[in-house]
Amino acid sequence: MNRLSCLIVAGFFLSIFLLYSPEVWSLSDYEKWKRQEMGDYKSFNDERDEAFTSFLKKQWKEYKLYSGDKLFEKPKPVSLPVAPVKRPEDIRPIKGKVIARIPAPVVKPAPVVKPAPVVKPA
Repeated sequence: MNRLSCLIVAGFFLSIFLLYSPEVWSLSDYEKWKRQEMGDYKSFNDERDEAFTSFLKKQWKEYKLYSGDKLFEKPKPVSLPVAPVKRPEDIRPIKGKVIARIPAPVVKPAPVVKPAPVVKPA
């Protein structure tokens, strides 16, 4: 029985090794391919970035030539300016003849509703 259990355990580990070994090998090949592609992309991206940067530098040099004089800058005040204080004006009613008066609305009182008599069973 001891020999049989050792054989079963060895077969189990051997089958696991055989099942997962190709996957591990293909994963390492995939990782190599992925690294190579990422390196190619990075070199392509760096090349494009360098070309774009040199293009921008050239354009900015030409732009600075055409920009002309520097803008006039006013000197900034040493202290903050203070707004003058205005007194509030008195509000007086308008003088003159009243053209039309608006009548006050007539409010009718609500009708009083008497409650219905309560009938109690006898």
